[in-house]
Amino acid sequence: MPYTNCKVHMEIIDTSAIEDGVISSESNAEIGELQLLKEKAVVPTYGIPDLNAFLLDGSQSIMEDATEIPFISDMVSENDCTFLENPVIAVAFTAAHTSAGITLHFVKDYPAELIIAWYDLDGFLITSATFYPDALEYFCKCQVSDYGKVIIEFVKTRLPGQRVHCRYVMYGKEMDWASDTIKEASIDEEIDITSSTIPINSASISIVDRDNEFELSNQRGLWRSIQKKQRLTITEVVSGKAVTCGVLYIDSWRSTGNIVRFSLIDRMGLIDKTLYYAGQIFTDVIAGDIIDSIMLSAGVEDYTVSDEVRNVLLTGYLPICTHREALQQVVFACGAVVSCCRSGSIYIYMPDRYADSTIGTDRKFMGTTIEIDDYVSGVSIGYKRYRLKDEVVEIFEDVLPAGNSLIEFTDPYTDIEISAGSILEASTNYVKVRMEEPGKVVVSGKKYETIEVTHTVSVEHIEAGEEANIISYEGCTLFNAVRVKEVAERILSYYQLRQIVSLRYLLDEEKAGDWVNIVDVRGNIATSGIMRQSIDLTGGYIASAICRGYSKVTTESAYTGEIYAGERGLL
Repeated sequence: MPYTNCKVHMEIIDTSAIEDGVISSESNAEIGELQLLKEKAVVPTYGIPDLNAFLLDGSQSIMEDATEIPFISDMVSENDCTFLENPVIAVAFTAAHTSAGITLHFVKDYPAELIIAWYDLDGFLITSATFYPDALEYFCKCQVSDYGKVIIEFVKTRLPGQRVHCRYVMYGKEMDWASDTIKEASIDEEIDITSSTIPINSASISIVDRDNEFELSNQRGLWRSIQKKQRLTITEVVSGKAVTCGVLYIDSWRSTGNIVRFSLIDRMGLIDKTLYYAGQIFTDVIAGDIIDSIMLSAGVEDYTVSDEVRNVLLTGYLPICTHREALQQVVFACGAVVSCCRSGSIYIYMPDRYADSTIGTDRKFMGTTIEIDDYVSGVSIGYKRYRLKDEVVEIFEDVLPAGNSLIEFTDPYTDIEISAGSILEASTNYVKVRMEEPGKVVVSGKKYETIEVTHTVSVEHIEAGEEANIISYEGCTLFNAVRVKEVAERILSYYQLRQIVSLRYLLDEEKAGDWVNIVDVRGNIATSGIMRQSIDLTGGYIASAICRGYSKVTTESAYTGEIYAGERGLL
C-alpha cells in the first residue's frame, strides 16, 4: 500500500470584512495602491534605495511607480527604528464584523512593533492591543466582536532606515492541520444520475486541539470566530503527491476534551439553506440562462455548465424554493447531472457511460459483492403545465403595518395590483408593498392555472419471470411533451443496468459519477458507475463504493457480452 496522510487547510476568516472594508491611510503612507491589500497581491521584487534595502545582484529593478505595491510607508524609520510620524492603515466598514484577530502579510521585512485599535460603527473605541511580529505572516490575536473600524499603526521597524511593506490584511487566521493533528477524516460523496435529487456531499474531521482554541470555556479562543460558511480545503498526500479532495464548509462542530469534530458540507449544502425568489413562468428559455440566474442569486461564481445542457430549451415554472431545489428542477428537466465531488466547483453535464479507469485486483480488497437490483419496466413522470386565465382574482387581503412587507404567493400570478400603498417590486412569486401607515390591503392579479400531465415510457417486452414495475416521479414543473419523453427514456435505460457492486479499494482519482471497469480474479469485468462512496482519508485512502452497471467477460483475443447504446471506448 502507498504511504498516505491527510492535510486540512482552514480559514477562520470573516471574508465579508475584506469585501466590505474601505481602506485608507491616515498618515505617512502615500505610496501604493491600498485596495490591493484586499487581494493578497504578489508584489514585484522592486529595489528601493534605502539603507541596506537594494540588492546589487541584478535580481531587483528600480521601482518607477507604485501601482503594483499594496502598501509602503513613504517615510523611513529613524536611527532608533521609530518614525517621526507613524504609518497608519485605516479600514472602515459599513456593517459590524467579528474575528479572532487580524493577520498581516509583510514584504521584505516585518516591523518590530505595531498597534491595532478596533472601533464600533459609531466610532467608539472597543479595544486596542500592541503586537510584536516575528514573521512575514503574523497573526495579531485579539478576539473582537462587532467592530466597524480598524486602525493599524506601525510603531517601530527591526532595523533603522527601513520602511513598512504590507501586502495583505486578513480578518482572521488560516490554520493548517497535518497527520500529527488529524485524528480521523472521511468524505462521503454521492451522485444521482437520474437527478431526481441533488445529493449533498459531506465530510467529517476530528482534530487534536492542543492549544484549546476550540474549548468553549476559552473566551479568547478561535472558536468564537467560526462561521457557518467557514471553508476547509482537504488534501490527501499519496506517496508524496498532493491530491485535492475538495473544498467543504462547516455545518456544525463540537468539542469533547481536546478532540474537536467538524461536520462539513459541500456547496450544494450551502445553497440548500438559501431561497430562490426569481422563479417565473418560462417559455422555451435556454436552460443555461435559468441556471445562471439561480447561481447569481445563490452567490455562486465557480460553476461550469456544458454546452449540451446550456442549450436545452425549457418551458414551465419555478416557485419560491431553495437554490438547490430550483437547480434540481432544471437539471432533471434537462436530463443532466450535477457534480460537486471533491471540488469547490459545481459541474453540470449530460451523463455518459465512458469508463476511463480500471480497478484491478491489485487495488481491491476482499469482500466485493454483486447483487441484482429490482426490475424496472417503466418510468412515469408527472409534470404541470401552466396557462394564464383571463379573469382577475383576489390573491391576498389583510392589514399591513407601516413600512415594507413581502407577500409570497403559493401559485404563479401576473398583472399584480394593490388597493393601498405602493408596489416596490412585483414578480410571478411575490410582491413587495410599501405602506406609509398601517392599513388594509387587497392584492389581486391574473392566475396561471395548472394542468397535470403524466407521461410513461415502458420496456417493449417484460423479461421472463419479471413483473411490471413502474417508477414514478411527481412534482416536476419545467417539462414539455418533448423533454419529458427524452428524460423518461434516459432514466429507464439507466435502470436496465441492474448489477449493484459493493467494494472496498485503494482510491486513485475515481469520484462518484465516474464509470470504471472492475476486474475480478477470473478476468470478468463489471463496467459500473460509482453511485456513492465513503473515503477514509486517515486509514490509507481507501474507498467503500456502491456502483451500478453490468458485466462483460474478456479474453486475450475476444470479447463477449452486452454493449449498451451510447457507450464508447469501454475496452
